[in-house]
Amino acid sequence: MFLSLRRKTKISDITKGNTVVVEGTVRASREMALPGEGTKCVYYEMLVETYRKGARGNGRPLWFPEKLDRKLSGFFVNDGSGEIFVEVPAEQVLLQGGFQTGGTLDKKGRRRFSARVIREGDMVRLRGSAKASTASVPGDVVVIESDKKGRLEIIAKPSPKK
Repeated sequence: MFLSLRRKTKISDITKGNTVVVEGTVRASREMALPGEGTKCVYYEMLVETYRKGARGNGRPLWFPEKLDRKLSGFFVNDGSGEIFVEVPAEQVLLQGGFQTGGTLDKKGRRRFSARVIREGDMVRLRGSAKASTASVPGDVVVIESDKKGRLEIIAKPSPKK
């Protein structure tokens, strides 16, 4: 909460075991494509909705949520003083902002999606817990995971170049 007002920590000054706020540029370790559109990203949350008759109002058609899909491939954040690796289950991410996109999933326009994504080159500000690198991250890179409440807060500002 109030992540934008919290004091940030330089990556070079992070001590493992503490909760930290870091701001920097995203660098992908492995990009993935957003289903249905193909936008390259490191994280997405996508809501799929279906247009069908509702129970109220004489069965007037409404948009109903069908599923919420989230996926995160680990990514690096660089603030100029160092680099950290972000590695958490996608369900623990609380995203504000990010690049927004959407469209239809069928020819009749009865299924649509809306998504928020984090792409390589985007600026992010995140809050999580710092720990030592794991076997999946080579070298002496600090890894950010979810905090004690089981969440990783991220504010993303899309890069204008994409």
